[in-house]
Amino acid sequence: MGNSNGLELVSDGDVNVDLPERKPPPYAKAFETFNRPACTGPNENKPKIEGNTMNDRTNDIIISGHNMELTAALKSTVREKVSRLFDHEQHIIRMRIELDAVQKTHNEHEFAAKGHIEIKGKPLVANDSSEDLYKSIDGMVQKLDRMLRRRSRLRVLKRKQTHEVDIPAQLPKVVNAR
Repeated sequence: MGNSNGLELVSDGDVNVDLPERKPPPYAKAFETFNRPACTGPNENKPKIEGNTMNDRTNDIIISGHNMELTAALKSTVREKVSRLFDHEQHIIRMRIELDAVQKTHNEHEFAAKGHIEIKGKPLVANDSSEDLYKSIDGMVQKLDRMLRRRSRLRVLKRKQTHEVDIPAQLPKVVNAR
């Protein structure tokens, strides 16, 4: 068999060449998700993502305590009550909850709960204080809930209200050329 170089290739037919086995590159596993079949339903073939999903937003809640110790039960109660606020607004970036204990007299304490919602636009802040910590947490969550619902309702109203635009210059007339 002749090549354009003038060299002739000869083969026995019994030649076995041991080539090293090719391993996939380390980043190939990341691209496996692109070769999945197309989804036919809303929940079919969805990849399972562990960690922070839209349904589990507990990592977006920061709880801090001043002049008091935060127990696991108190943290779980606050997370449970505050997590319902994520149902009203999907665009919440983060929530900060500050619990504070102020000693009024020798035996009496006043508990304050302050909630900050970081959201696109103006952040929402609500305070509530009472002699029972859980009452103040409930009051603060109710206030934040009202604020979020009001904000959502006003955004819808603004979007639906149309207004006339006043242009100071005169527009040129369009002539149909047929």
